[in-house]
Amino acid sequence: MIIDPAYRGRGAAFHLLTHLIEAARKHNLNQLELNALTSNHPARKMYEKLGFTSDSIAYELPLN
Repeated sequence: MIIDPAYRGRGAAFHLLTHLIEAARKHNLNQLELNALTSNHPARKMYEKLGFTSDSIAYELPLN
């Protein structure tokens, strides 16, 4: 999910994820996963506020 910079900080992502979490629970899903860049502190803070935890590390190797 990417929120247009002009609309960031207004709660759109938070509300979308809140509804997604509710729908997942309603459909008895076991878990949700998402990815965020380490440097994306606002998103990571929001995910943690919603109850997400990190249990893995992703590695990448830029080749250019």
